[in-house]
Amino acid sequence: MTDASTLTIGILTIDHPARHAFDDRLRRAGHGYDRLRIDDVLRRAGYRPVRFEYLPDLLAACDARPFDLLVVQCETPCYRTAEAVRTLRARFAVSMPLLVTSQHDDDRARTIAFDAGANEYLPYASPAETIVSSVSTWLRWAHYRTTHHRHWRVGCFEFDAANRTVRVDGHEHVLTEKHFQIATALFMNLGRPLSRPHMSQLVWGSLVAVSSRRLDTHITNLRGRLKLDGRYGLKLLTVYGYGYRLVECEPGSEPDSASEHPHEHMHAHSL
Repeated sequence: MTDASTLTIGILTIDHPARHAFDDRLRRAGHGYDRLRIDDVLRRAGYRPVRFEYLPDLLAACDARPFDLLVVQCETPCYRTAEAVRTLRARFAVSMPLLVTSQHDDDRARTIAFDAGANEYLPYASPAETIVSSVSTWLRWAHYRTTHHRHWRVGCFEFDAANRTVRVDGHEHVLTEKHFQIATALFMNLGRPLSRPHMSQLVWGSLVAVSSRRLDTHITNLRGRLKLDGRYGLKLLTVYGYGYRLVECEPGSEPDSASEHPHEHMHAHSL
């Protein structure tokens, strides 16, 4: 799959005032890279990293755009690291995967990160494949945690995660596991364009785990089965060359168009 992913990862650097010395110390320590290495690792893996130097800037950005995972990066875990993690955890409760990374690989560093509320601690020296695997695991964990054993309603659609059912207009639809996960990914990102790799990550646990044709077939079946053509207030659109987008509309809308250009709404989610 060659589509760009919509999975956005916010990276907060705690050591902003000494960032140049920070990079120099990393190189002298023999790591051979600077603090931006994780950006490159994530970008090459297909994610969209967005870097912030100050916590208030990251919090403000979270009000304006969706983030799927956050990373707190520091040279040495300290009280500022712990405060940043606690602030982010208080803001997002347990719904947001939160990772901490620093140049240290010892129990004290891990203790500071985990006590503050981080999901995982990764030293800078972690291989690229370890970083990518961790990010992939926590993204899927977050989606599963958010939807598993829950009842919720979106407009006329009522979800029962325990039984993998969706009820609409008095009819109950029992979905396969993959169809239910695809449906929850769309409904929980209402209005947000989701690329094919993004949906593959949430459902299959990898940005490249499923072919576009296979995903498109699942989407076609789901659109027809749940009547996501506007008649019940929601319409599932195909974003050509990109992915899909579930949007609100007036109930009873005519199913005139089920597609849109990828740039028609992406500006609202651009970086």
